Amino acid sequence: MTGKPRQQGFALLTVLWFLLLAGSIVAMLMLIGLRRAEHQSARIEQLRLTLAAESAVETVVADLVLNGPRSQWHQLPANGRYTIDGIALGISVTSENGKIDINRADPALVDRALRGLGVAGEARAAIVAAISAQRAHRKTTGTLADMRKLLAANPTGSAGLACPERYFTVFSGLGRPSSTMMAPELARALGEPEQSAPANVTPGSALRISVKSRNGAPTAIMFVRILGQIGRSHNLIGRERWSCQT
Repeated sequence: MTGKPRQQGFALLTVLWFLLLAGSIVAMLMLIGLRRAEHQSARIEQLRLTLAAESAVETVVADLVLNGPRSQWHQLPANGRYTIDGIALGISVTSENGKIDINRADPALVDRALRGLGVAGEARAAIVAAISAQRAHRKTTGTLADMRKLLAANPTGSAGLACPERYFTVFSGLGRPSSTMMAPELARALGEPEQSAPANVTPGSALRISVKSRNGAPTAIMFVRILGQIGRSHNLIGRERWSCQT
């Protein structure tokens, strides 16, 4: 008689063990499903933010092309807000034409600016040598991230600029920056009079359009060249996700 209760006890323990195992598996599958759903939701939200930012840029450019001097963005720097797809966006528009384009400017001008901005001699020499080597191989620096590496660090280990995009760019396409749009520090570095003035947007202008959502999402930064044509209002010439420039 003792054998049967013992077998029943083992059978009950086995059933309980399988139930616990099944419960654990179900819980694990539910957790995996929840994490996948959260990840998918985050991806969808990021896509919404990206599309909203791109729509904001299109709206700014359309306003400039259609309204010209009457546009709220015509005189730079300009700041404003749009709400797109229920997302509140803060927008800042500035010109790149007052900065030195390291792909176009004479290396001597780059060296002069760096010296005036306090960059040490060894660092300047390394930076100018790197720029000259790129020119010799007909290469260009295409992004701000690459420009930061070039201007903020160098093989000598000497300190470069903490935030080079305040004074340098890769998007203006100009051999020399517009003197009326220069930052005061850059004008002093080049030994030119400080004559900063509001910049009017004209065809050919290279603009930095920064878009930031109100919920604290990272700033989307797009660089566009205004063409001034209704059928083809602008070219997107660059895109960044982060900037040290305030």
